Amino acid sequence: GGVGVGAWVDRTNLTFRSEISDIDGAGLIGSMSYAQLRAYSGLHTTVNVWGIRSVFDGAAGQFRVNASDTASADNGGTILVDSLGRRWYRIFSGDLDVRWFGALGDGSTDDTFAFHSALNSLIGIKATVRFYNRHRIAGNLSVPDGVCLMGPTLYNAGNTGYANSLATTGASLLLGSSATITLGNNAGLVGVLLQRYGMSWYETSPSAFAGTAITGAGNDCYVMGSFIAGFNTAFYSNGAERVKLSDIYGDCLNGINIQTSYDKSYLNNCHFWPFVTQQNGLPASAQRRSGIAFEFGGVSSYGTMHNCFSYGYYRGFLLQDANDCVLSLCGADGDSGYTGSIGFLISGNCAGNNLIGCSASGNDQDYYFNSTNTTIGNTLSNSKAWNNGAAGTGVVVNKGMVNINGGHIYNLITGILAGSSSVKISIDNVQFSSMTLAVDASVANNNVYVGDGCIYNTVTSIRGANVKQAVRTSGVATIAIGTSSITVPHGLPSAPAFYTGSPVNTNLGGRDLWFGADATNIYINLSSNVTTAVLIMWEARTRI
Repeated sequence: GGVGVGAWVDRTNLTFRSEISDIDGAGLIGSMSYAQLRAYSGLHTTVNVWGIRSVFDGAAGQFRVNASDTASADNGGTILVDSLGRRWYRIFSGDLDVRWFGALGDGSTDDTFAFHSALNSLIGIKATVRFYNRHRIAGNLSVPDGVCLMGPTLYNAGNTGYANSLATTGASLLLGSSATITLGNNAGLVGVLLQRYGMSWYETSPSAFAGTAITGAGNDCYVMGSFIAGFNTAFYSNGAERVKLSDIYGDCLNGINIQTSYDKSYLNNCHFWPFVTQQNGLPASAQRRSGIAFEFGGVSSYGTMHNCFSYGYYRGFLLQDANDCVLSLCGADGDSGYTGSIGFLISGNCAGNNLIGCSASGNDQDYYFNSTNTTIGNTLSNSKAWNNGAAGTGVVVNKGMVNINGGHIYNLITGILAGSSSVKISIDNVQFSSMTLAVDASVANNNVYVGDGCIYNTVTSIRGANVKQAVRTSGVATIAIGTSSITVPHGLPSAPAFYTGSPVNTNLGGRDLWFGADATNIYINLSSNVTTAVLIMWEARTRI
């Protein structure tokens, strides 16, 4: 009854049905807030909720009583409990929205509890939580096993930008420097702009960078398409297996640090660069980072870094006590004035690691091998080293064994340097250009071999006095029917330091094959006479 606004108006059944079926007919149906639903004691089992604080807070939805559930707690977003103890389940499909759990997203209100509630609602469930605004996160967050926390934008080289618009626009997590986001097993972040709360774009130096943004605690955890800035460390894990990080861009004192990963962690297309201090008028020191952009350490095995890049770091890439890792098409660049900087550092008990198609420039030393392993070496193949202003050294081998094959070293004072008498280096098929000395040894060393496949262009001196040039000969010998050996003159000026061979398209019939050599000949032997002629390809090398 009544008169005016709010008065009941008579409607025929046909009129009511017509009005309710109109495209805006939902406005004639009652709805309530979260608080009103929690206080509800009515008979209906399906209700509409307009939100938590207002109809614009993103929490609107439809809820239905689940009579079979008498135990679940009110999680603040997908399950609400009313005054009669009934469990009201949100009706939805697809991903969860942190706004359902009360996240405000104004960039200043602490939304930690809302994110915590949303993520914890998925414990034991493989699903995704999404956010769309700028959220301050003051406390720690844990992403449970199998859960993904996802933002709206996949960051890549085309949309990272160099403008301070990142500070004021777009969805992001503003993480306190004392907090971290911890990833469980098979848990991850996708499309997240993660920046330290309180930082500015641009800053005049990285002196305020602090905290660890992401901690990988679980096996198979991952981060993809994300941008991380303003922290001491972007990502850290210790003991997690098969960590997968792809398309990460960032500016932190330290980038990605993976420790004690025995089962093939993988980095792809990750890029750490001075985004936060990149502006005109600042000194070169503002663009430098005192830490390590990429690190595998703590007895890490079979790790892979592919197409990753760093600029301005004291250490671009570090393998520390790492075995059988592969770095392919990675780059470490600098400004040529950062004293002590190293592009790629191989240190500790490192063995069987391969650097393939990598590039380093502008570092004090582009590649530095300092492995304590004296039985298994490391390899640098088809890689480049150069330095603006012809300063620094391309490759330093201070400890261990290194095979350097292919690639180009140029615009330096020294191309390759053996730093001690104990190192062993094999160098071949390398192009040296525009330098004073191609290969040198700081002390007497009889274990530095320079192959005859190297090319020299505008090089003042090819070898230092302590370096030996390799001389190589090879051929094919025939062990005749009814015999088991043959002696072949090798043609070298002295006894070979290395010799080997193998049969040519011939089955030895179970016979053993071994070789010997002296100042004149190569001796090829089989364990018994052959019934058909056997062809053996042989090779011998010495140093001059």
